[in-house]
This record gives sequence, C-alpha cells and structure tokens, in this order.
Amino acid sequence: MKDQPEVEPDRTPEKLMAVDPIEPSTLYCICKQPETADMIGCDDCENWFHPKCLEKLGIDVSQIQNIAEFPFSCKECIKKKK
Repeated sequence: MKDQPEVEPDRTPEKLMAVDPIEPSTLYCICKQPETADMIGCDDCENWFHPKCLEKLGIDVSQIQNIAEFPFSCKECIKKKK
C-alpha cells in the first residue's frame, strides 16, 4: 500500500466544504453566483455584476469594460434616482 500524503488540517474535504456560519458565501450579481475576474461594479450601490448577465438585460458592456473610469449604475440605482 502506498503511503498517503498528509493533508493539511485546513485543506481536508470537510473543511473545504464547510460554510462559515458567521460569514455567508459571497455571491454577486442578479444571478447570485460567485465572482469572476471580469465583473463590473455599480458606482452607486457597490454591487458587482457579471458582464454576461448585464448583456442579458440589454446593457452594452463593451464600453464599460474598455474604459476603466466609465461610470456605471445598475438598473435598480437608476430607478432610485428617478
């Protein structure tokens, strides 16, 4: 029988699957999924959105992604401003 490599205590499957009851899982966007590297933040409410989800809402994200300082407000914040 081969020797099994030792697993660090914090890297056991049980620890990796456990959810910290104090800090909820961080989910973003209207789809309530984890973050990705290309997310776009609302300048008003600090929520973050996946570009593909914004495109499904009819928002042209190409302009936002190409210009880092382009202001972006999500639809909920736009509604609140009216």
